[in-house]
Amino acid sequence: MTAKYYIYPGDLATFNVAVFGGDGSTQLFGPHSVTPSSPGWFTVDLSSYSIIVGRDFYVAIQYIAVNFPDIGIDSDDPIDERTYRNGPGSWLLITTYDQMIRAEVDPAPVGGVVYSPDKLAILSPWLVAIGLISAVVIASFIVEKRRI
Repeated sequence: MTAKYYIYPGDLATFNVAVFGGDGSTQLFGPHSVTPSSPGWFTVDLSSYSIIVGRDFYVAIQYIAVNFPDIGIDSDDPIDERTYRNGPGSWLLITTYDQMIRAEVDPAPVGGVVYSPDKLAILSPWLVAIGLISAVVIASFIVEKRRI
């Protein structure tokens, strides 16, 4: 839904946002050019791009000029070791700090049906009945199987 970058006070230069798949090289989105408006957390709304990620993915910043914004770092323990430098095909793990880049995702399942609690309450007696019928059928199948 969004990519968030902690912009340290200083140069508010334009940079590119990109999203890579779990292999670190398949580009799912970007480069998309943005310019921070002020220091602090800068949110880039990506919701209109319908980016679909599987399990692991990477949110990246690409500097496009000599002047670039400084991204905040967190050097407190625990260091999660989720920060990489360089680029696709040559990523280097940084183990001394975490870059302050965050991703906000929509947890809705893709291709599934999400029921509201009201609909689930209406369906639950039927689901229980179906479960009981299935258990009886399975039990009788097992009993039948043992008789043979």
